[in-house]
Amino acid sequence: MKYKISFSVFMLLLFIFIGCSNKRKEHDELVRNDLRSAQTENTIISYENFISKHPDSKWADYAHKKIEFLKFEKIRKEIEKEINEKEEKKKLEAQTYEESEAANTIFSFQNYLDKYPEGVFAEKAKTKIKEIIDGRHDAYKNVKTALLYVNESSPNVKNYDLGFKNDGVKSLYIAGVKTIFDGKSSEYDAILNINVEYKALSAHYGLFGDPYHPKRRYSGAQIVGTISFVVPGIHSVKKSFKGIIACPKSISGKYETPEQAPLLSAKSKLGSFRSTFIKMMVDIFGGNYLIAILNDIQNEYGWGQNLAPDEMKYVRSLGAPCMEELIDALNIRDGKKRRSVIWILGEIGDPRAVEPLLYAKKIKKWRKDEIDKALARLGKPAIKPLIEQLKNENRQVQLYAEKVLNEITGKEFGGDYDKWNMWWEQNK
Repeated sequence: MKYKISFSVFMLLLFIFIGCSNKRKEHDELVRNDLRSAQTENTIISYENFISKHPDSKWADYAHKKIEFLKFEKIRKEIEKEINEKEEKKKLEAQTYEESEAANTIFSFQNYLDKYPEGVFAEKAKTKIKEIIDGRHDAYKNVKTALLYVNESSPNVKNYDLGFKNDGVKSLYIAGVKTIFDGKSSEYDAILNINVEYKALSAHYGLFGDPYHPKRRYSGAQIVGTISFVVPGIHSVKKSFKGIIACPKSISGKYETPEQAPLLSAKSKLGSFRSTFIKMMVDIFGGNYLIAILNDIQNEYGWGQNLAPDEMKYVRSLGAPCMEELIDALNIRDGKKRRSVIWILGEIGDPRAVEPLLYAKKIKKWRKDEIDKALARLGKPAIKPLIEQLKNENRQVQLYAEKVLNEITGKEFGGDYDKWNMWWEQNK
């Protein structure tokens, strides 16, 4: 009897143990599932929920450590984001200023100041605006808004836009002057007036193997007019222009209507509208305007490779009065405009450009091939300044000068200053 009771108790305890063991397994599996869910979500909230449900779990300490790590990561990412945003703002500001400097107009620098009134380059932008205004003719320093009149007429060309209005607006913008087309006298400071008459010129040609029945073809063009820039009651400038493309003896194009005549070529011909207008604007607005417009000239002509002698003479005449501005412009960041400046300094032929170009080649270390070409194009006026650079304390400058002297003269005296100087005295 006693044995039977003991066995019954044992079996009961065994069943209780097995039941508890199964419940523990179920509980442990639930904890593990909740932990896996927290790990999958991997957020502060997910681990806090796990701790709330299983505060006494052996994984609770692990969850607490994960929470601390995620909080640290959150702070680190916020700081990193803030740093990146500041860096991005700095880059954007620097880019905006570089674009302003590349455009080199009052409007471009003012645009930077409007966006970044307390910016890193704010004082520099204000200085650039002052320099541009100081470079103007005295009578035009306070001109901010101009009334633009464009009067076009033609006896035989109809519905053809030669772009005179656009030329006026663009040139005024480069000069830092706002354009209006109508308004009261109180709303503008100056008046830009463009009067132009153009016509298609014609001749008769025996075409298509039929010399006995010549056809009229509009193979020539003529443009004449005046440009005036007036500051009422203070100053006025007026220039006349004329451009003619004569009808050639033979033609390859059709030129069947007046609108097919070479009107744009007549407009761009030396002494016609384009060159006259640019020269007048340079006289009024100075070297900064010239630097801005040089890009257009060189983009059109292919860096001077296709310039005719009279066109080259015109470009030189524009740059000669602006040597100081051009030399200063060697420091501008915009590579395209810097190339323009290097090119025009080579074409002007002024010996004052030698030392700045050599310095740019030595210090800046950009566009070395362009600088070599520019120095070589300076030709004879550059020889004496280059010889003097053979005595420069910097050996690299001496070598640059020696190389260019050899290219200009064809002589090979190395770096011997005395030989070069003697040769120059005999051949200058």
